[in-house]
Amino acid sequence: INNFKKYDNQFLDSLDSINNLTNQLIKKTTELYDDLKFNYEEIYSNLDFNRYDINISNDNLILNEFNFESILLDIDVLLNNLDLLTSNAKNKVFNAKNNFQLGLIITKLTEVRNILKNLIDNKSNYIKWLSLYRSNLNNQISLYTSDMDIKNFISNKIIKYFPSFFLCSATLTIADSFEFFLNNLGINNNFNYSINTTIRKSPFYYDDQSRMYIYNQKRDINSNEYLDDVSNQITSLNNALNKKILVLCTSYKQVKLISQYLIANKIDSTNIFAQTSKFSKQAILEGYKKSKKGILIGTATFWEGIDLAGDLLEILFIIRVPFSNPSNPYNQNLSNMIQASGGNPFYDLELPNAILKMKQGIGRLIRTDKDTGVCFITDPRLCNSRYGKFIVDEIASSPKIYKNINEIINKIDNFLG
Repeated sequence: INNFKKYDNQFLDSLDSINNLTNQLIKKTTELYDDLKFNYEEIYSNLDFNRYDINISNDNLILNEFNFESILLDIDVLLNNLDLLTSNAKNKVFNAKNNFQLGLIITKLTEVRNILKNLIDNKSNYIKWLSLYRSNLNNQISLYTSDMDIKNFISNKIIKYFPSFFLCSATLTIADSFEFFLNNLGINNNFNYSINTTIRKSPFYYDDQSRMYIYNQKRDINSNEYLDDVSNQITSLNNALNKKILVLCTSYKQVKLISQYLIANKIDSTNIFAQTSKFSKQAILEGYKKSKKGILIGTATFWEGIDLAGDLLEILFIIRVPFSNPSNPYNQNLSNMIQASGGNPFYDLELPNAILKMKQGIGRLIRTDKDTGVCFITDPRLCNSRYGKFIVDEIASSPKIYKNINEIINKIDNFLG
């Protein structure tokens, strides 16, 4: 502050107030964060690497004496002082338009303020929940609020500021229709704006560039024996072929057990890159890329947003159909709404979401028109359930059924070369 004596007293008072408010806010949020974690200590002790979501209401907040109102008040005052600082500062250093960090701080604080307002306000159109998880071996907690009608978000946050917008993805359609995607956004019917859709065919020749196999054996997919079986399949391919392998799981438990089974099968542990709380996604990917015959085992974010072209990925394993967690508060609310309107939550929500997620996972395999790869979907439910056909019909390349991995290794070797 001594470096800014040339500014008027109001400006210096604003700086001093910001400093005090920031320290006070850090103290309050740290105490609240610790109280929240302490309150759910028993859940953390059984959590391992999974998440645990808890619906919250205003009654919960009052009962547990979680004082978000005081923090919200401090954020409001802090934002007012920051506004005074940026509007009155003679030095361009404090202009939010010229100072990226300051602008980012104001944006983030505004987002937090809006979340807390939604949390505290007793609005029936908002879902509110806490998500408990572990990261870097520490207990962590995230707070979420979500408008039950996503159409409000599109109207108030996008259309309000932009006359038009464009959505593009390889996983927006099911059976060549945008209906599920648009219904999910709430903009298929009774929407006052025109919606234009088009489908562009893929530039890839999946039947030529890839091979798809679906495992068909009687297995209890919830058992450790099933994961042991899959690990043996991965081991056989790793031993026979000098190829990199991506294993997509639907839980951290699967990641952990498959890693353990592969090591028990004498796979060199330095070639196993498993998604755990100890390492970042980027660090895991970098290690995998540098390996000669690495096995990358991941869940969640590894189903999308990673680009492993060429020989960085030639064999893909998908362990289970990626159904979302039905107990997640947001999914639970959508299911209740579908059921109340006479629909079927499984066929109208869970299955379509799983199909889109499956397409995203399979999309990790072929990234350029020069790539070749083999995908194994080891979930036998695709062959043995009524809904399996709906998923198989959405797979770009015609899949083949297998019962023993060792019987097709030579075919895979010849195909990949």
